[in-house]
This record gives sequence, C-alpha cells and structure tokens, in this order.
Amino acid sequence: MMKAVRSELFVVYLFCAAFAAWAAFDVVSWLQAEQAIVASRLPEPVGLGAAIAGIAALMMLADWFFPLVNATLEDWQYKVRAGGKLRWFGALQFIQLLVCGFLGASVGAAQGFWWQGLLLALILRVALHAIHRRDIPTYLRGVMRNVLARASFSILDANLVSELLASSHLRMRANSATANFWVLMWRRFWRRPYIPVAFVAAIAISVATADVFGDYGIFVFFMVWSMLGTALMRCADFSKLGLVFRERFVVLGVHALLGALLLIALFPFGQPLVAAALFIPAILWAGIKRSQSRVVEKITFVDSGIGGLVSPEILEYYSGGLKQAAFLGFMATRI
Repeated sequence: MMKAVRSELFVVYLFCAAFAAWAAFDVVSWLQAEQAIVASRLPEPVGLGAAIAGIAALMMLADWFFPLVNATLEDWQYKVRAGGKLRWFGALQFIQLLVCGFLGASVGAAQGFWWQGLLLALILRVALHAIHRRDIPTYLRGVMRNVLARASFSILDANLVSELLASSHLRMRANSATANFWVLMWRRFWRRPYIPVAFVAAIAISVATADVFGDYGIFVFFMVWSMLGTALMRCADFSKLGLVFRERFVVLGVHALLGALLLIALFPFGQPLVAAALFIPAILWAGIKRSQSRVVEKITFVDSGIGGLVSPEILEYYSGGLKQAAFLGFMATRI
C-alpha cells in the first residue's frame, strides 16, 4: 500500500517538475526572442549593469528570507539534535536553487545572456550561503527565518507579519538618542536591510527588462512599487508610541512621485503626464490602505464555480488597497 502511494506521489512530482521545466524554458525562450527584435532604449552597459545588480539583490533577499537550511523546528528537535549532525541541504533547498536559477536566467535573457544570468544567480546564491558561519547559532537563525517566512503566508495579520519580518532581520546599531522623527524613520529604514535591497531589486530589474516586458513590466513595477510604499509608511509610523507623524504622507508622496518618474523614464507613454496623474494617486492609495491594520478573524469559503473553494476574506486581505490601484495602473498602461 505504501509503495503504491509513493509511486503515485513520484508520478505527481515528476509531472509537476516537467511542467515547471517546460514553463521556465518557454519563458526564457520568449524573453530571448523579444530581446532580439526589440530595440533597446538604454545604452547596453546600463542594461547589463542593471541586470547584474538586480540578480544580486534578488539573491540577497532569497538568502535572508529562505536560507539554505534543511530543517524545520520539528526536524531540529527530533532529527538534528538526536543525530548530532547539522542538515544544510535537501530537496527543498535544491528547488530553491532551481527557482533562483530561473530568475537569473529570466533577467539575463532580457539582456541576451540567459545562461550567464543563470550561472550568476546560482553562484551568488551559494556564495552568500557559504560566507555564513557553519555553527549552531547560524543554523538556528536560518531555521527561524525559514519558519517565519513561510508563516507570513498563513498569518492573516498584516501588522504582525511586518513585525515578525522586521524582528527577524533587525540590525542593531549604537545610535545617539534623538526625538527627531525624520532621523528615527531613516534609522528604521536602514535597520531593515531587506527594504533598501528590495528597492534596488525593483529598480534594477525594471531597467534591465523594460524593453522586453512592455506593458507587463509597467504593471509589475507599479504593483511592487506600491507595496514598497507600504514598507516606507510602516517605517514612519510611531502610533504605538502614542505619537503622530503626519509627515509620513509627505514621504509616501515623494515615493509616489519618484515611482511615476521612473515609469515615465523607463517605459514609452503617449501621454506621460496623464499616465503620471494616474500612477501617483494609485501608489498613494495603495500605500495608505495597505499600511493600515488588516486582520482576518473569520474565514468562510464559497464555491468559485471553477472546481474549487475560495475565501472572500483571504482574497480581501491580500488584495486590500491594490484593487483600486491596479485599476488606475491598468488605465495608465492603456495610454
């Protein structure tokens, strides 16, 4: 009986792996073909440098959020400690490397060097893992970061998830005491290293792939930039201290203006001013709405009509603040 179940699971996994490989090959091939026929609007060194920077930033984020540690808390308790040997690599980590290789190949293909991008991503991913100390504190830190990253998809409380991620990546620095909100906000920004690196990744990858992705690139960059605005708003939120920093809306406004300028500079628009007039309020709306408390306390399921169940509460949780922004962003891409 168990052999039959394992055989069926093996077939399912094999099918999923084959489908994923076909999809990855199709995407990279399409990017290569588009890159060959689309005229670049930026100098070649700029595109190549942006692709390398984007791949490096993605690998840094992957190393921080999903370390190559082959263990859960249960594995640590009942397998690793009992066996007396740290488990650093397994099937899940192999899948991570494949995903990282695909991302590197995709960004590289937009500049005409897909296999170099794949190798660069894999080398950086392994190198970033190799520079960590191979001791128990580092191992446990990796286990906890893996657990928190996966839990962030199941904990339906936006503020709690943000605090969990911040606490697991927080960099403590000795700073002088200050009551200046601008200084405190800046310190919060840099003590959460994944936020500035995410900005670098968003800008660099958009520069590298702008000519190939077209309207798709506009929409993806716009959505990512809108969610990064939420991170900025949280850095400038001092409500838990009983303090109000209204200038955080100025920060979000500058962020929205910068995003609109980048979109107009990277992508062609027939009416750039009209597009900017749609992008700026959309980014502002998404940043304000998504920085507010979002909690799901009760979950119900309804029939989707296409063979599965969906939860309106979960859909609203993940799309909160993005639906209206996505509509305005879509209208801007039609201009």
